[in-house]
This record gives sequence, C-alpha cells and structure tokens, in this order.
Amino acid sequence: MTRRKRGRLAALTIATFLLALAIGEAPGWGQAIQMAPGEQGHLRADRVRYDARAQVFSAEGNVRLTMGRLEIRAARLTLERRTQVARASGGVTVRGDDLGLAAAQVTYEIKTRMARASGGVVLTQQDVTVRAPQLAIALTANTVAASGGVTVIQGRSTLLGHSLDADLSARRAVVAGDAELRRAPAEGAGSPSSMTAVMRAQRMILRWKPDEAEASGGVRVLQGERVARAERARYVESSGRLDLEGDVMVERFGERAPLAGARLSAQRLAVSLRDGGMEAQETVSVTQEGRSAAGERATYQEREQRITVTGRVLMTDEDGNTVRADRVVILLNEESFEAFGNVETVFKVKPGK
Repeated sequence: MTRRKRGRLAALTIATFLLALAIGEAPGWGQAIQMAPGEQGHLRADRVRYDARAQVFSAEGNVRLTMGRLEIRAARLTLERRTQVARASGGVTVRGDDLGLAAAQVTYEIKTRMARASGGVVLTQQDVTVRAPQLAIALTANTVAASGGVTVIQGRSTLLGHSLDADLSARRAVVAGDAELRRAPAEGAGSPSSMTAVMRAQRMILRWKPDEAEASGGVRVLQGERVARAERARYVESSGRLDLEGDVMVERFGERAPLAGARLSAQRLAVSLRDGGMEAQETVSVTQEGRSAAGERATYQEREQRITVTGRVLMTDEDGNTVRADRVVILLNEESFEAFGNVETVFKVKPGK
C-alpha cells in the first residue's frame, strides 16, 4: 500500500470515528459555546496516526480540533476514544465565541466539558483577562480555578494573588493569599482620582457590572502618600467610594512634615477617591505633632488640608493642656486649630524660677 493510500485510509478512519463522536448536552460559558445534540467533532492536521489497540489518535502539525463552536489549535494533540479526552501541546489556543484561551498545554475532557491548562495560561472573555501558571475551566458551570500566582484584569482594575476562584456567569472573582487590587487612574490630572489606588489584603472579592471590590484580613490602601489600614474594606466604582471598617488608621496625609506626621483613627471611614475627602465615625482620634483631638465624627477636605472633628471634642497637647468644644477645625499644613461651641480651655501654669 502506498503512503498516499495509507494517508487516505487514516483520514477515512478518523472521519468514521469523528462522525460517531456525538456531543449531547449543551455546555454553558456565557454564550461562548453552543452545541446542539448530535453535533460532531472534526480533527484536522498535517499528520495523524491512529493506534487501534489503544484507540488513540495522535496528530501533529497545524492541528485543529473543532466541536460545535469550540475550536482547539495546537502543534500536537492526542485524542483518546475510550475516555474522550484530548491533550494538546505546543502553542495551544482554544476559541469559542467570546472565550479565548492560550497555554503551553491543554487537556480537554469532552464528556465533562472540563479544560485544564498549564504553562503561561491566558484566559479572556469579553472584558476580563485571567493570567496564571495553571488554570481549570468548568465550561458547564462557567467557573474558573487557578493557582500559582494569578492576575485578573477587568476594566481599570488589576487583581493579583496566589489563587483564584471565579464565577464568570455571576461576574465574580475571589483571590486569596496576598491579594492586591490596583485601580488605574481616571482621566484628568491633579486630583486624588488621577492617582493609582492600591488595596492589599489576605482575601479579596472583585465584582464587575457593577464594579466593586471587598477585602478582608490586614487591609492596606495606598493612594499617593496616604496609607490606610483596616480589618475590612469595600470599594464601589459607581460612587467612587471606599469604606473601611475595624481599627481604621490613616497615615501620611502628605510627604512633608507636618502632613507626614498626621494620623487619623476610627472604627469606620468613608473615602472619596474622586476628591480625596474622608468621613470618619466611631471613636475618632486625630493626632499631629504632639497634639490630639478625639470626638464622635471627623471629616477631611483634601484641597484645604483640613480636618473637622465634631461631637464632644476633647483636644490635648503634649504639655497636658486641654480644649473641649462642640467642633474643632484643624489645619494640617498650618499646624493650627480653631474651636467652636461651648469652648472650654484648661491650661497648666508653669511656676517661675
């Protein structure tokens, strides 16, 4: 038998097998894959070998495996007839409507609609991109699990961490292990919103449409020179607001003294990332250069570098002098303050020599 005839016979055997390879239930990755009952797979390559005893197809060179709207391209691919498992390697790409996957190796289980990828994995769907050393995709459930150091990019947000669990139908991603969310600056310069905001925590949840994020466990937020710490945090894009809860501490209102030495603590804090303003509640305390003010609430205006403390305010300095008032306004850049409403000052008189 000539080589050409053997090639034709192999192609015929492949075609016979693939015609019998019916795909039953329709998987769901958003609208990425639509397979009707009875749809068949097709395998094309420069060279294909079939092992009848092992019932395995081995394809090399410009390999293309299509199943409904799902297409796998690779340099090499094996397809096991018994298990209906395809293993692709060498510049693998997977396409299906709005789904894109690139990796060094991909294993696809046809029966369970599960794909496992490794080696520089890049997954894209609509405006979401996931990068990881290894990644598993459950096409029916539309879920993704990744590990080994992951990156999720969505809009202006970049989320990094050790591991990822994502539900793309629910538009939700959970990253654990030294999670970090970077929010790219908005258009326009000269305002806090034009700075890159970074939030770090042990665990973080990112949602999109509407865009928001939640963080827990040793939360740190950095924006410009400002550093904030808390137990929990929640960011909402539509309002440009960041809410911090639990032993909140804000440090470094600027890079130069006295702004660098100013600190604000509270149990709850709302930060406007658009204008840099802040509103603190519950056990509020402000300290600067040996002076402190405690009250029920406080607001901060970024442009004026001004903190207003209200609600039974008690102000003390390093010499033990005190001021009580309904409201105290602290000008951070001038190291001065004004007190209003039922002001009472108690000062110590130093004895003469």
